[in-house]
Amino acid sequence: MDAIPDEGRARQLLLAGEFDLLAPFAAQLINNADGVDEGVVECIALACASMGDLEKAVPLFAELMRRSPMSASHQINLAVLRLRMSDYRAARDLLVSVRPHTPHNAALEFNLALAHFALGEFSEATSILSDYVQNVPDDAVAVVYLARCLIELGDIESAELLMRDCSFDAVVEARDRFELSQVYIAIGEAERAQPILEEILCDDHGDVAARLSLASLFERSNKIEDARAQINQIPIAERDRPQWYVLDGKLAMAESRPAVALASFEQALRRAERDVGFAAERARAEIEFERAHCLDKLARFDDAFEGFVRANHLLREYFRVQRRGAPQRAIAGIEDSTELDAAVERARYSNRLGESPIFIVGFPRSGTTLLDQLLDAHPGLQVMEERPALDAVAAAVALASRQHLDALMTANTEQIDSWRALYWREVERYVRRVPGTRLVDKYPLNLARVQLAMCLFPDAQWVFALRHPCDVVLSCFMQSFRPTEATDGFWSLEQTAGVYREMIARWLTQRERLRPDCIDVRYEDLVADLHGTAQRLLTFLRLEWSDSVLRFSEHAKSRRINTPSYNQVVQPIYRRAVARWHNYRAYFGTVENILKPLIASLGYATSSENNETSSGK
Repeated sequence: MDAIPDEGRARQLLLAGEFDLLAPFAAQLINNADGVDEGVVECIALACASMGDLEKAVPLFAELMRRSPMSASHQINLAVLRLRMSDYRAARDLLVSVRPHTPHNAALEFNLALAHFALGEFSEATSILSDYVQNVPDDAVAVVYLARCLIELGDIESAELLMRDCSFDAVVEARDRFELSQVYIAIGEAERAQPILEEILCDDHGDVAARLSLASLFERSNKIEDARAQINQIPIAERDRPQWYVLDGKLAMAESRPAVALASFEQALRRAERDVGFAAERARAEIEFERAHCLDKLARFDDAFEGFVRANHLLREYFRVQRRGAPQRAIAGIEDSTELDAAVERARYSNRLGESPIFIVGFPRSGTTLLDQLLDAHPGLQVMEERPALDAVAAAVALASRQHLDALMTANTEQIDSWRALYWREVERYVRRVPGTRLVDKYPLNLARVQLAMCLFPDAQWVFALRHPCDVVLSCFMQSFRPTEATDGFWSLEQTAGVYREMIARWLTQRERLRPDCIDVRYEDLVADLHGTAQRLLTFLRLEWSDSVLRFSEHAKSRRINTPSYNQVVQPIYRRAVARWHNYRAYFGTVENILKPLIASLGYATSSENNETSSGK
């Protein structure tokens, strides 16, 4: 073998990219680097790293650290290698140890954030990346990882804002593009995620994570055969992971094979128990939810309830740890101020009204998705599903303080017009308007924005989705929700009932005062008499009848649905979700007492009244 080059020659070769002329000396240095200049060892270590020979690069950087234990560059380089080798904990510990001695080192900060991200330490990663992106706003890769962290912490709205008007052409590494696809999926832009995943698989047919993600995307789009085809392409040796069994179970549920699905979910749980860290806890929570739904389908209700309790406990603990120190949001984002009623009345008599949306509101799991699919099937309507367009206006007027309430009450017509225009600009961000259609804004939490909405659109029509309160509470408890201003209390039946009582009571009070043009649509009426209920709804909206609304389930298959109901609304109308809470009546003693006043005021029966009816009393 040729003699080891001196430092000048070594650096010349390194800068010229002639790594293959340096890397062969690595084995000699690993055995004995005595007498070799530190600069030469560094060049050879960097050459090995550049060629992907990490097994040789690591001991060389360890030797460099032995020689210069205070060298930040050696520690950072070794940490980056550990990251590339998926030794995230070692990488994090190295970077944390050197961080106090190298302030404002952008490379260190970014790689430390990546280590935290890989370990599922999303709060720490978010804190670091927020500062990093503020200082380096053009780093698209950093924007992607910050958005991913925000999504994991349940703050999808902030992730959407972060992604707005940002170019991601510079995101070229397969790993980073995969994370970009996950951001797009989470913010409801699956049409942008699919080509990225397909491109990754085109370059690397064996990328299991990308194939599982593409299969999951198909499953959420109710393309069950396409999803099954994707997971079947994964070699048997690569299937021994929780994600594969979860998808297999979900597809088995869609194929009406709950017993097969249960076996897959239990396999997923057993494999998930081998993993550690925050991300593993979140994964176990999701699997517990899926398994519990499967047990519910099999009529094993007590086992299902125990599963939902475990799932909610895991999810609550995950978010409690991840969001430690973060302030809890209010249940409703706007104060209920009777003083705002005057602003609503003033707007009602304005002669500059313009176009108004139709608002679908209701507590989550009350049938709002079923309603939006039915209305979207009508040729005269276009639905914007679960997009916070009105929240952007609320942020603009900042209604959380007394001062801003005053600002809304004293706003002139030009200011109201500007806020109305802001709303429509937000709409255009989310949907491409179809000429000649009316917009349906389906966002259940606009239930808490009625005063603001009526200041902007006093002649808007409202559709209030109703369902038996006990069924609503149970259904929320059975779902894996990201914590938001409304869903942060869905960890138990009792907490969910308390949130429901507060939100619905506020809506009823405001509705009585403000008198919006509103129709109630009961979920139970929809499933009992779809034609009659749809006819009544379309008459209220001043629309002609269209048979297409009765074929809403077929129409829904052409849309991606961004709610937990995605696999339900593509089915024909069914009654099995009506009075489902009766299967869990043993757990509803305290809950029914919390809800009793609303159950009566909304026109539903309590369990005691149902018992009297069934016994003929």
